[in-house]
Amino acid sequence: MNFNFNNIALYLGHFATFYALIEIVKNAVVAIKKNSKDNFSDVMNFYDSVKNNEFKVGETVTVEGYFMKFGQIVKPYTYVNSVWKPTSERNVRHHNEKHKGTQHELKPGEVLFERTPITMPGQMIPSYNEISFGFLYDERFTKYIKNDTPDNIVITGQELVADKYAYPILVIYNKNTYPDIINNFIRIRKGRIVKGSSALDDYVKSMIDFDGTIATSNIYRPYQLDNEILCVSLLDNDAMVDIIDLCINRLGEDFRLPIFSEGTYDILYGMNQQEVSEVISLVSPNDMKYMGRLQSLRDNIDTGMSFLSMNGINITYRNPGTIGFYTEVEYFNEDIYLQNLRSYITLVKNFSIDFKNFSASNFGSKEKYNLTFLYDYSIKNLFQSTYINTDFSGVREIEKLRQEYSEELKNLSL
Repeated sequence: MNFNFNNIALYLGHFATFYALIEIVKNAVVAIKKNSKDNFSDVMNFYDSVKNNEFKVGETVTVEGYFMKFGQIVKPYTYVNSVWKPTSERNVRHHNEKHKGTQHELKPGEVLFERTPITMPGQMIPSYNEISFGFLYDERFTKYIKNDTPDNIVITGQELVADKYAYPILVIYNKNTYPDIINNFIRIRKGRIVKGSSALDDYVKSMIDFDGTIATSNIYRPYQLDNEILCVSLLDNDAMVDIIDLCINRLGEDFRLPIFSEGTYDILYGMNQQEVSEVISLVSPNDMKYMGRLQSLRDNIDTGMSFLSMNGINITYRNPGTIGFYTEVEYFNEDIYLQNLRSYITLVKNFSIDFKNFSASNFGSKEKYNLTFLYDYSIKNLFQSTYINTDFSGVREIEKLRQEYSEELKNLSL
């Protein structure tokens, strides 16, 4: 998929950063002082090895891991750490035993909800002409990061699984040279270590909220003195890639990709929390309509709020006027992935239709949903409908509005 480079900032918002990196790499691969030394690394220690001068920019590296097109590189505006989901049958039994014979005992058909931590969504960087981007994950990688917390550790059986293995290396390659390497466990040989410039670093800081994207710590660390973007380039003729196995064979068919999209409704600007909650609850085209208005004390219109859902797709909201849709899909099973994606897009479209009808009846205007963020911009045409704007034409204006709103909140807190 090709893009007009001059319009990328307008079209992709945050991801202008990574397109700027293309120009750096194109020149760097040619002009950088190359070194014949080849280093061996695991993914987890790549950035530290370069910063500690064990490896040097311009040298090559041999490294292996899971190569995928999605990375947790941007925290969506309406992302929240947890959402309302139906609890487990075990918790329901425990609840009913505890409250047996009281008004709190669940009646047949009633549902018990709990706050469930959600995984930071994945994001792909679309190709620019023949240049593509991918993310190489450590061989010990098993899952994406939850709660944007670097020290998350969970116990599965007797094994400790740490999210620290979910920090990928950014890899730049020619998709015509390597058309089949995505979703494979690969070994890169003689990949060139390259870096961005100080000007690019300043651009990155101005474009991306890295406070919320700790999964980028193997690519960029904004709070270090020599905070440069580092990546591995396969644009050299010397670079080689061996496909060792399919990701699905090692990570399993049920490996889940967290996906996210969000957009804005102008008519929601200026509404208070109760008004927004009522509108979204009434419009939502799923099983949450009959459940009432339940929010946690942690939900806040200015930092993010979530709504009840029975279908595995959660709606989130944050001022000013931004609604997000979150779910997880089985990524490696293509049939199930497409089925999950179809259900997800259908819900977003139905929401836009119901919101249009609601706003026409209650506010006298047929409001359109302006898509501003999408986990995979190459599928934006699938969201096209009469009441969804998918051209991302208002991204700059929306970013400016959010900054102004943030400043207003800071002033109010002083």
